[in-house]
Amino acid sequence: MLNAEENDAIANKIHKFTVLLQQAKRFDTAEQLISFQLPEEFNISETCLRIWANPLNSYDAENLVFGEVPESIQNWVKNIHNVYCGGVPTSIVIDDWFIEPAGSIAVLPLRNETVYGFLALSSEQHERFYVGMGTDFLQKLGDHISAALTRFLAANVE
Repeated sequence: MLNAEENDAIANKIHKFTVLLQQAKRFDTAEQLISFQLPEEFNISETCLRIWANPLNSYDAENLVFGEVPESIQNWVKNIHNVYCGGVPTSIVIDDWFIEPAGSIAVLPLRNETVYGFLALSSEQHERFYVGMGTDFLQKLGDHISAALTRFLAANVE
């Protein structure tokens, strides 16, 4: 019964968040929701949003989100089947992802037809995001964020 109530509460938070995200009329509004509202609602330490597709509006290109993403990280994200959960991988450098060191992370690939970016979530807790945890809610959240952000990207999302 307790798990059902917790899952229901999470589903309601995701619904509320995605409605706000779909209502965002500008990229910077959507980005602010992801950077500030998402951590507050879901008790996440920090987020890191990176997109290597081109923004639809050139003024959005100045946002850090569209900064250079090394090819090694792009390839690593493209190879994530659903969601990565666990400690910080030793094979990639994430020095500029978070202000505070992460105890554990979740990485959600952002997809349209192809992967065009990622959202990383960090927690100070080492066991918050762990290998083998259920990722259904994280996958759904990633799908909603992907769909919402796609409308702010140039038609040639690659």
